[in-house]
Amino acid sequence: ENYRAQYTLARLLLSFLKTEIIWVFACINYLTVLTGLGFRPGLGTFFLPITMLIIFVTVAIYFFQAFQNR
Repeated sequence: ENYRAQYTLARLLLSFLKTEIIWVFACINYLTVLTGLGFRPGLGTFFLPITMLIIFVTVAIYFFQAFQNR
């Protein structure tokens, strides 16, 4: 019965990560167009740290819930 909960959590993690990565690529695409048009100097200083933080928080929440469901 535990494998069902772990499987559900893993599927949920993959769904969230896929959605986050799609949004990251959409933001990169949008900011690249703005940079090409001369409205921005680049992606910005905080783009990478914020992106990594969002992904790591998602994975941390998954591990927290997975250990609770052991």
